[in-house]
Amino acid sequence: MIKKLLIAMFLLCNTVYAAEMENQVLEFEKKRLSNNKRMQVQEIKIISKEQIKLEGWFMFILDIELKLQDKTARIKDIIFTNGKVIATDLHDMTTGESLKKNIKEN
Repeated sequence: MIKKLLIAMFLLCNTVYAAEMENQVLEFEKKRLSNNKRMQVQEIKIISKEQIKLEGWFMFILDIELKLQDKTARIKDIIFTNGKVIATDLHDMTTGESLKKNIKEN
């Protein structure tokens, strides 16, 4: 009984933490894109979230709708985070290659 309760609490905490991380990613991207006064963010949504080979790090693929003057555009962007730090790109120190290079959208 106690074991089941502990497992349920663990899963609930992980779910809350994951939702908070997703909200932080969305807010970061909104702020980052809002720095460009020529565009307005209409919508941002997460279309994929995957754990990458770096322990504790996740990759988010975002679908973004922007208004550029009188036009609307949809773009995809990739963000990496470990829940404490967020980065628009990560590079392999040995090869210098971007981790974005081999990413395929689901």
